[in-house]
Amino acid sequence: MRNLTVWLIAAGCTCPYAEASAILWNSPGANPVILAPYTTSSFYYSGAQAISNGGAIVGAVDALALEWSASLPNAPVLIATDGAIGDSVADAVNNSGDATGVVRNGAGFAAFFWSASTGLLLLPGTSQGVGINDSGEVVGVTPGGVESFLWTSSTGVVDIGTFTATGINDAGEVVGNSSGPDGAMSWTQSGGIVALARLSPGDITRAVAINNLGWIAGTDYNLATGVSNGVLWTSPSTVLILATNFSPTALDDDGQVVGSSGGYGAAIWTSANGVQPLSLNGLGITEGLSAAYGINDSGQIVGAVRTTPELETITLSCVGLTVLLLAKTVVAPQGTSAMITGATDKSVADLVVDSLP
Repeated sequence: MRNLTVWLIAAGCTCPYAEASAILWNSPGANPVILAPYTTSSFYYSGAQAISNGGAIVGAVDALALEWSASLPNAPVLIATDGAIGDSVADAVNNSGDATGVVRNGAGFAAFFWSASTGLLLLPGTSQGVGINDSGEVVGVTPGGVESFLWTSSTGVVDIGTFTATGINDAGEVVGNSSGPDGAMSWTQSGGIVALARLSPGDITRAVAINNLGWIAGTDYNLATGVSNGVLWTSPSTVLILATNFSPTALDDDGQVVGSSGGYGAAIWTSANGVQPLSLNGLGITEGLSAAYGINDSGQIVGAVRTTPELETITLSCVGLTVLLLAKTVVAPQGTSAMITGATDKSVADLVVDSLP
């Protein structure tokens, strides 16, 4: 299963989707807690994307970017308001509770920085914020997702190279992916872009997250065998296999990695126990399909769970514009990316171009 924020570029696109709810696990072995929507009216999609060490959780319900607290899961705070600001989703949060993501701004989209003190700030010339560190540095992508940027309140938007960023740590090291042969890569101010090692020559690699040790989680797909492995880079030249058919999305500073497994849905990898499923006990869902998207250093995990038993199909026509599919969480089966033109999310960048299993 994959949870995608879907961008549709070609006209007349179709995508299978299911209703989903944002979810919190207070520890890897705990039963989950459903995070409340912003309103009590019916909603279709709710997904939690990231969680800070203080328990601040960000994501979206339908087209509204929200921040929850792990201690107050029934009291979300609206990040992106109405008026000139439209569809939005919050993708990342730091330990001060500051957030970044994407919001519709007129006919296009802009990355944003949000804090309780500043409110919503739109970043000019950008299209999505994908990561934020404790210094308030925001990393993201420019329109088209080809160039990546770094933003601070003092420097503004600075171009950092031709790749699709997916995350940043407190040292300012950025990870992301090239649309070309280099695949997964990291970027630093002093060293620029460095390609990450592959398990075998010619493998397609994708980096999705980085922790404060500089460890990077991602995937390595072997074209010859068709085998996809969740992997961990402990340095640019050192890559370790976590598990086959495991798709990482985030990791903490202890090296615990969360994501989704073909056999389990939402799952966590640890060096002691390998990949283990996360519980859906207590939700009353007979056919719950789930994915994990964020973890903090206390082992609290957030993600989404499918709350309808059957997939439906939505069709969206777009005329010459890149549009956000209502900024909603899409919980879709393996291989769905091949059905979409131009799909990405903070954890599986450029997924559609590779159509990985």
